[in-house]
Amino acid sequence: VSPLMVCGRLRTGKSYLLNALLKRSYFGVSAQAQSYTSGVNLCPRLLAGEDFGAAAGAPKVAAIDLEGQGDKGLPQDVKLATPPLLISKAVVFVEMCPTGPSKEAVLDALQ
Repeated sequence: VSPLMVCGRLRTGKSYLLNALLKRSYFGVSAQAQSYTSGVNLCPRLLAGEDFGAAAGAPKVAAIDLEGQGDKGLPQDVKLATPPLLISKAVVFVEMCPTGPSKEAVLDALQ
């Protein structure tokens, strides 16, 4: 199994992005101002690696959705993100850049 984790700041569309990539609504989304995802959510089914462009017989993919970072403080963010980061084969970091991507802002957010 190859875990795929999506993380980023609060209310940046992480769950929406995962649902779009998976072509099905596995993760809850909301138009409300507060966070919808709480903790770490694992997709209820393993997905075929071929669905992501891998060769036939590739490992299955386990999609992991993390609650938005920055809402409950750094200690909570580290507590939630560390275990999935350690096992994930791929990590998608979602960062809103209204004035264009800034390498320094993205690196600060990753830190």
